[in-house]
Amino acid sequence: FFLRTGSLNQTLRPLRALYAPFRSVNVYHLFPGIVRQRIVAELEGSEDGRRWSPYHLRYAPGDPSVAPPMTWLHNPRFPFHYSFFTLGRGGRDQEYIHNLVQRLCCDPRAVAGLFADDPYPDRGPRELRMRFYHYRFGTWSDLETDGLYWRREPAGVSAPYWCVCDR
Repeated sequence: FFLRTGSLNQTLRPLRALYAPFRSVNVYHLFPGIVRQRIVAELEGSEDGRRWSPYHLRYAPGDPSVAPPMTWLHNPRFPFHYSFFTLGRGGRDQEYIHNLVQRLCCDPRAVAGLFADDPYPDRGPRELRMRFYHYRFGTWSDLETDGLYWRREPAGVSAPYWCVCDR
């Protein structure tokens, strides 16, 4: 309620102008001087290869109308490593994703705690893929007008990964 009112925005403008040069508040990710754009990979599962349902990772950007969670006192380990996957470094980053995909397919209960919701909690999906988005924080105007904390633009979709398990 308070963030959507113009009067609060006006009241906070001088404070935001004071700390803005130091970039110490609302930095989108840990290394803004090194990584100039933020690409987020959102996992999606499907039973039939036509309808896809997203897995929303806790502590990671997702639905643009949901406020980012406060994690400054701790940095959840998996979402931190997951965020490096789109940098294309390979190695350990890909190992984290490969293990996650295997668990989602074959043992979804083992990784259920990583997600805010699980579209296939009992059995796992038949296929998984990643949908990529360019993310940036929304502006005060985006929040006031559309209720959006984030702005995201589609950046591509991976080929499907077929789940093969001893079910």
